[in-house]
Amino acid sequence: MSENGWKVLIIDDEEGIRRVLSLALTDTGYEVFTAADGESGIRVCQEKSPHVVITDIRMPGMDGIDVLKRIKEQHPDKEVIVVTAFGQLEAAIRALRLNACDFITKPINHDALLVALERAKGRYMARKELRESEGKYGTLVENSLTGIYIDQDEKVQFANKKFAEIYGYSKDELMGMEAWRLVHPEYRAMTDETRAKRLRGEEPLSQYEAKGLRKGGETIWIVRRNTRIEYRGRPAILGNIVDITSRKRAEEALHTARDELEQRVKVRTAALSTANEQLRREIEDRKRAEEELRRSETKYRLLFNHDPNPLFVVDMDSCKILDVNDPATVTYEFERKEMLGMPFSELFDPAETDRLWGGLRHFAGQEYIFLPKLWARKRGGHCFFIHLHARAGKLKESDSGDIGGTMIVRTVDIARRLEQEAQLIQASKMATLGEMATGIAHELNQPLNVMRVGTDFLAKMINRGEKISEEQLLGVSRNVSAQVDRATYIINHLREFGRKTDLGVYPVDLNEPIQDIFTLLGEQLRLRNIEARLKLAEGLSRILSDKNRLEQIFLNLVTNARDAMEAKGPKATKKLTITTCQEGDRVVAVVSDTGAGMPENIRDKIFEPFFTTKEVGKGTGLGLSITYNLVKAFKGELHVESASGVGTTFKLTFPVCQEEGDPHGKVTCH
Repeated sequence: MSENGWKVLIIDDEEGIRRVLSLALTDTGYEVFTAADGESGIRVCQEKSPHVVITDIRMPGMDGIDVLKRIKEQHPDKEVIVVTAFGQLEAAIRALRLNACDFITKPINHDALLVALERAKGRYMARKELRESEGKYGTLVENSLTGIYIDQDEKVQFANKKFAEIYGYSKDELMGMEAWRLVHPEYRAMTDETRAKRLRGEEPLSQYEAKGLRKGGETIWIVRRNTRIEYRGRPAILGNIVDITSRKRAEEALHTARDELEQRVKVRTAALSTANEQLRREIEDRKRAEEELRRSETKYRLLFNHDPNPLFVVDMDSCKILDVNDPATVTYEFERKEMLGMPFSELFDPAETDRLWGGLRHFAGQEYIFLPKLWARKRGGHCFFIHLHARAGKLKESDSGDIGGTMIVRTVDIARRLEQEAQLIQASKMATLGEMATGIAHELNQPLNVMRVGTDFLAKMINRGEKISEEQLLGVSRNVSAQVDRATYIINHLREFGRKTDLGVYPVDLNEPIQDIFTLLGEQLRLRNIEARLKLAEGLSRILSDKNRLEQIFLNLVTNARDAMEAKGPKATKKLTITTCQEGDRVVAVVSDTGAGMPENIRDKIFEPFFTTKEVGKGTGLGLSITYNLVKAFKGELHVESASGVGTTFKLTFPVCQEEGDPHGKVTCH
């Protein structure tokens, strides 16, 4: 058994690589298994059940891509890292699209290997937690006492057990069924209109009664509640239903009995006083039953109908929690009795207090508000990101005319979605670094060549038996040391850029990431005869951002400019200009090139994910989409102007940071 409990399988046809990697990982605490080809690797994976598989891309027989496919088909929970040789970026990208978690290049760097394994472990644990979470919530939904369904494209895309039971179908029969088949003809027009309004973003009745049809054609009565959601990337309706057929039949019987009784009273009042008194008592009993039924319905409408997200009832005047549902106690790790009477603001990071109450304190009528990406806080101080939805509940008016009452608040945990976005950004970084591999190799070869010349000089002097003066020896050693520092700086910058960034922000000087990207691209641009001009204003106010993600923004823009200028041919004028300045309370950066430019029909699509004008294999189509989303995440604006044959200009503006404290003083919440 390994020291850390993690098992790794290495598949490579070179025995030396298997032996070296096995020794290195065993020494680090991993339990290691090896295989010399793909078929034996599949068998070992079946027998030993490793957590992570490291496989070479090129092997005789079954290559690394086929091994990746087989493992993901048979063991989708396993994480796979592929090993590529220099120049096999296209194969690595293909592996990532087949759900490989990472790739490393030969010759294999020990630190890079350990970093890739740590990422694979993190992804493995995240998948495990996701499966456990989905299982928990799936059980809650499946065993709900109300029918839950998803309606997309006017068809049933999901239904729980109670929904199928109410309509008399099996769940398999319901999947893909046209939604209108479950609605009584008298209510189809109203149901269609309500669905259309909901999908357009309007706010029709969130609850209404309607007739439905069971499988055999039997008419039933239901109470329907629904809301608009995004399901598999497109708008859909999430709703739940309660079968009220028994109640409606009781009401109909009650109304019939009332009519009959009133008619009997009119006919027999004069002669049957005793019977009249009996009828009066029956009418009073009926009125009491109706009043109890009305109170029961009012109470029912205020209950938390098994919503999977945390729900709170908050007093508008005191801002204290009046009620919570079970998911709220699980998510925030408090007992229900602890949360009752607690100030609602205690469930948020102190830095969010002003923003939270700024949005909630102006409630009136049936107003609805949405506060995105707030930092919520669990018991013990652990933070995570949420979206907050709130709507006014039951209102009351005081003697002074002020409106008071309650707020119904729902919070939605978005930490996993943000993590997926971060993983997409990280994949884009890796693709960018792979694309720049040739330029980076050139940058590293420069100091290596200088060190080689110096050491060759010393070796020749020694071989000739010539005396080396102290001045010569000191000069060579200083030169070698300086070049080591230069190579170290380049490597450290690559490591810093390639790391996975967190979600925190802090004050940043916009000029710094712009200057840093030329460590990676400066020589590459010069070798392609691209003249780069930096016109960076001094004394810029800082912006609230993250230096690593800002560097990716400008790296994407510069590489796009480089490719656009290369497309005009070797004899074209190639000038890249980056300018920064401050305009009032906004910091501005302008990136201009003299490239091929874009027509209007292309310019309107450049920020769409996976849209690219490059040939197959030359671009993922994610660069500008990720750039746009990163700029928006920092509350910035991104505009583009372009003309075919003239060039393209991107203008980025960011709001000035109001509090310029310690750049690392802000706590990052996950």
